[in-house]
Amino acid sequence: MTSNFDRLFASLTTRQKFFSNGIGDEAYMKEIPNYIANVGAPTQIKPQIIASGKWMGLAYWDFSFISPMADLLPQESAIAYGRYLAPNKYPVNNPFDSNTRTIIHFAGTADQGYNRRSLMLGLPLAKQGIASILLENAYYGIRRPQAQNSYYLQDLTDLFKLGHATGQEGRSLIHWLQTDAQVQSLLITGISMGGLVCAIVGALADKPLAMVPFVPPHGPEAPYMDMALKHHVDWKRLHLDLSKKGVENQEQFLRDFMRHLDIRRFNPPARPELVHLISAEHDAYIPQSSTEIFLQHWPGIQTTLLNSGHVGSVLFHSRTYLKILQQMFERF
Repeated sequence: MTSNFDRLFASLTTRQKFFSNGIGDEAYMKEIPNYIANVGAPTQIKPQIIASGKWMGLAYWDFSFISPMADLLPQESAIAYGRYLAPNKYPVNNPFDSNTRTIIHFAGTADQGYNRRSLMLGLPLAKQGIASILLENAYYGIRRPQAQNSYYLQDLTDLFKLGHATGQEGRSLIHWLQTDAQVQSLLITGISMGGLVCAIVGALADKPLAMVPFVPPHGPEAPYMDMALKHHVDWKRLHLDLSKKGVENQEQFLRDFMRHLDIRRFNPPARPELVHLISAEHDAYIPQSSTEIFLQHWPGIQTTLLNSGHVGSVLFHSRTYLKILQQMFERF
């Protein structure tokens, strides 16, 4: 049985509709299969420090770099932004310490800015000597297009551009950290949508990479088509666009489109023992079938099933999450 708290949370927080402008960029839509089939090597980047300061007694550095997907993104999203939250003091000109255990945190749906991840994860991890890198999603926060209201993506293709850009930015940042900054101990994680991005980035990594996807879907199909978020999609506008295109079986068209970001389209990680999947038994946003699909496609991974819903897992099980993150460093 799914969580009543999840359903209540969805009804109170998602008052607007996703994809109110319809399908969006049809040219990009047609090219998605080619992008997935020809991922290629990570794009070389050069992160630049743009600000530094103190937060809750911890040193931080904000950085930016040109997104590898800049040509496909709105002007406001073309520059990628992130924050490095350090457990100790470092020289201002060298925040990415090679000997410090470091975690990249991919943001979930509606997670704009750095505060939520900093408080829940960055601060307690810093007390354990672990640094955090928090990436801002395209279309979110300081990267949000001017015409977009909060985190409500206007076009369906924006969802895929967001995931596409975040994935490529994550891959490029990982490559830079491992080659240029020579960070020795690196782990990636993410919550919900961020967990899916984490899984895809980890599966595409050049080297085996430890990862902890937290309550992730196996793709966007189930959350938006079958679970709690389906009540907050502007289906009327999407169906209008598809009718104009002459699409008859519109639900199947949308499902097939969303399956482009299904985890089964990517090869399993080279070392599944470096993966710990955390899922929620009563999740109203992510079905249990997502966990089953991960286990079938990624045999050999570790799993933890929380007796909670989606939102409750984030609010009340952060200690379990943090413990698993710390244990993963010990494993490799």
